[in-house]
Amino acid sequence: MEITNHRWSEKRLLKERQEVLKQWPTGEQIIDIDEAIEYHKSMPIEHNASFVLAKAKKDKKTLVQPRGGVNIVDDHIQLLKTLVTEGGADLLPTTIDSYTRNARFDEAQRAIEMGTKKGNGSILNGLPAVNVGVNELRKIKEQTDAPLVARTCAPYPRLLADIMLAGGYSSVEGGGITCLMPYTKTDSLGKSIERWQYVARLMRYYYDHGGIELHRESYGPCTGVLIPPCITIAISILECILDCEQGITNYSLGYGMGGNMTQDIVAIKVMEDLCKEVLEAKGYKNIELTTYFHQYMGAFPKDEEKALSLIMLGATIGALSNASLIVTKSTHEAHGIPTAANNAQGVRVTRNIIDMLSGEKYGSNDEMKKEEIMLKKATKSILDRVFEIGDGDAALGTVRAFKAGILDMPFSPSNYNKNLLISHKDLRGAIRISNPGNVPVPQEVMLHETKKIEERAKRHNIKPGYNMLLEDILAFTGRN
Repeated sequence: MEITNHRWSEKRLLKERQEVLKQWPTGEQIIDIDEAIEYHKSMPIEHNASFVLAKAKKDKKTLVQPRGGVNIVDDHIQLLKTLVTEGGADLLPTTIDSYTRNARFDEAQRAIEMGTKKGNGSILNGLPAVNVGVNELRKIKEQTDAPLVARTCAPYPRLLADIMLAGGYSSVEGGGITCLMPYTKTDSLGKSIERWQYVARLMRYYYDHGGIELHRESYGPCTGVLIPPCITIAISILECILDCEQGITNYSLGYGMGGNMTQDIVAIKVMEDLCKEVLEAKGYKNIELTTYFHQYMGAFPKDEEKALSLIMLGATIGALSNASLIVTKSTHEAHGIPTAANNAQGVRVTRNIIDMLSGEKYGSNDEMKKEEIMLKKATKSILDRVFEIGDGDAALGTVRAFKAGILDMPFSPSNYNKNLLISHKDLRGAIRISNPGNVPVPQEVMLHETKKIEERAKRHNIKPGYNMLLEDILAFTGRN
């Protein structure tokens, strides 16, 4: 049976939840969902991500959130405290380890026990939230003073999200498309969307039975490598629609930095404007939309000064785009998992640039207007075709569109992705589509994209292809 975009009944949610909670013993700790709702009611409103983001948007402020997560709870608490005291983070992350993201809880447990036995401390690449359980998560909540964000990026999010929500987390990052296509090869896209429907419907339950406004966020960067803005925006809007159907009313559209200031600033504006337009047309009312700008997610320079410069560029673009929040990086991205101090530095530098640019605007010009027109046309064409092939259904359309190559994510390992679309950078570092594959990019837009790539090819005496692609991937590393 094909996936469809229809609101789950409460009966279906609770029936499936009974099975979800059996996936790991800590599921027994959260059987009483009403107790979890009461726990959220006891939290200060300033610890609710929906409230903080809505207020920031009203006040025209850009917030800052880093990434970060380690597998020892006390160490994670210290990490989060450092991000606040030394960095000034507005929302606090809990990045989840790879085993937990894929519901491999037994392997996560073995890694925890091995680390404890050998005295190696944190050996996972994030917090194994399911294994540590709700009481430990509430310990994190009660020793921090900002909204907690579950940065899951999980193809298998159900028990993970359930436990983290019960633990006091008020925001969950991820989605059925953006947490599957960049990370897995054989997992079903339709099943992934269905698992994330569970998460969104569960979050709506908190509102229906307790008035708790919870926040969802699409993971904008996707694979983080040469993703054309029209692809990012179309996917982010589709994930928003899927969540709104399940009752989510506070949603952040995600976008990953490409590196060209004009293109990225225009993309943030187009993403929000077009999403509002589509939601209105689909009948979704009173949705609080915000935007997340992710600092560069591609290959980072090893040189610390170059890395810091790249972070500063991302901070500048995010601030001038008026994004609701900037997700920061650290100068040690190319070396491995950053320390708390490195992470805090990225937050602090980003906050300083936001403050310095307060009130500044990136003035509109003919180039920006042209970019906006072309980006809207390309994104609308893709979305129109997705809805057409799905008979108006966003979930069905998404699955069929990836199968047909109408949606195509560069460098995705997934068998559900055609990988026909090829993109390059132009002379100014903007991402352009070289070969659209089966993506329905209008002819006018393709002529514009082709012209931009040809200008670079002529100037640098390089043809579109492998060598140009390699240059693009390594553009900010200093190694090309």
